[in-house]
Amino acid sequence: MIVIAMVVGVLALILTAYWVKTKRHSKSGKELVIVSELPETGAFGVVLILLGFVMFIGKLAGMEIGGAEESSYPFVAVFGLILVLFGCEVMLMTIVKKVIAYKDRIEAYSSFGNIKSIPWSEVTQVKVPYLSRRATFKSEDVSISVNGKREDYLEFALAAKKYVPAVVASDDLGRLLRKLGH
Repeated sequence: MIVIAMVVGVLALILTAYWVKTKRHSKSGKELVIVSELPETGAFGVVLILLGFVMFIGKLAGMEIGGAEESSYPFVAVFGLILVLFGCEVMLMTIVKKVIAYKDRIEAYSSFGNIKSIPWSEVTQVKVPYLSRRATFKSEDVSISVNGKREDYLEFALAAKKYVPAVVASDDLGRLLRKLGH
């Protein structure tokens, strides 16, 4: 069972590498700012993947990971595979997921490469919760949430303040800029 979990984990890593290669945004030079997850988040994903494989290899090498009984093998297989799959998702979130500001629109790439877009002029609401830095830009049918590295996020907020209709975003974007120290 552990060998099967290892094979599925390796397949998940191959699929993750394929998604990163094919779904990743390639810069065109027209972007005002690109906001992505912190690089430290990617390090967490690597740790999860490594921990899953260490559990597999350790159990196969005879270590008492999860116990010494026969029932510990399915536990280690499932738990290790969950760690690897979560690590792959964190890697996709760190590398592929981005929010990009252009002069005419906001574009958001999900972890799996799906793209959502809102023209600045169609933003009907900007929400910034009081206890968070995350901003959510909404149009009639699309919602895009933004958060990331402070420097990039500050540039994004400044671009949003410039391009979002003032009636829609003045209070929330002002509060966000104050939270970011501007």
